[in-house]
Amino acid sequence: MTVLEQELAECLRQCRSVLQTALTDPDVPHNPTRQRVLERRIASADRVLAKVPRA
Repeated sequence: MTVLEQELAECLRQCRSVLQTALTDPDVPHNPTRQRVLERRIASADRVLAKVPRA
């Protein structure tokens, strides 16, 4: 795994974390459409990260 691939994987992990925080933030009003979009993006990040070998 190249340094660039490692950095991209770490960036995606951080993005996924931000998405998860946005999904579970109690200060944000509930919006079903927003929730579905966040869930799809988290699932997409999980699928990509599942293919990334862990160092």
